[in-house]
Amino acid sequence: MRRSRLLAGCAAFVAATTVRARAADAVRIGIAATEESALPFFALENGFFKDAGLDVALTVFPPNQLMQGLLGGSLEIGVSNSGATALAHVHGLPISLLACGALYSPRQPISHVVTHPAAPIHGAKDLAGKTIGLLAIRDMAQAAVMQWLDVNGGDSKSVHFVEVPPLALAAAVQSGRIDAAIMNEPNFSNAKGLVREIGLTYAAVAGGKPFAATGVTANKTWADANPAAVKRFAAVMHQTAQWTNRDHDEAATLIAKLTKIDPEVVRSIPRVEWAEVNAPGLLQPVVDVMAHYAILPQRFVAQELFAPGV
Repeated sequence: MRRSRLLAGCAAFVAATTVRARAADAVRIGIAATEESALPFFALENGFFKDAGLDVALTVFPPNQLMQGLLGGSLEIGVSNSGATALAHVHGLPISLLACGALYSPRQPISHVVTHPAAPIHGAKDLAGKTIGLLAIRDMAQAAVMQWLDVNGGDSKSVHFVEVPPLALAAAVQSGRIDAAIMNEPNFSNAKGLVREIGLTYAAVAGGKPFAATGVTANKTWADANPAAVKRFAAVMHQTAQWTNRDHDEAATLIAKLTKIDPEVVRSIPRVEWAEVNAPGLLQPVVDVMAHYAILPQRFVAQELFAPGV
């Protein structure tokens, strides 16, 4: 991913939803309307930012535009998937990780490899020469499913990947436009009967141990100029992670508010776990699998991602 690609969409932002009016000195935060992106939203709703003396304005963006906002100057902080953060870093783009976010754990899977219920596809071997749809090509999910294919007797080199919007994945599988898809919650649960699971997207990453699927990331220029705010912000994220991990029911209520999904549906799907501390070991598996499949041009030490002092 080159700098021009990341910056190209900055002017094309769709109308976004701002949670509150922005004061002139407010820190601008961008999130997606997904559970994995919700940590700053939880903090805002609980008053944790206010308690820490942080004035924030939180805006909901499409997931693929958050990194563009950070690089283009329309955001100081955003929640991004760990693969996008790693790609930005390895290409020398000005980002700094403030806090690890949502953890992927096999105990609570949130991403699935699916196919048509009637398709003669039952595992990785059956996907040779097939087409798999996913949100973004050459990103963390693609590397993860390539590893899943190879570990389970498939051939990642023979598979074709295409970008499909999340809400269109089930229809694309149903119509036969794609043979399989990477489908995350809650779309997976909402598509039951339309698709059939054949694997877990991230099962082969980190040897089955939890790893950070998302992170709270800052524009490096802003982070370097505001070290005190960076430390307070990271502390609030860890406080929020502890609250969320303890109070799943209240978190589900807030997730429903953010995503506009029925609270009972939210409560029926696996709950995301959250990193309560910053640990490079939670990011290293993402770097390693992306480098192994040449989505990153080279491996690096995940500690390099973090802002100083967090």
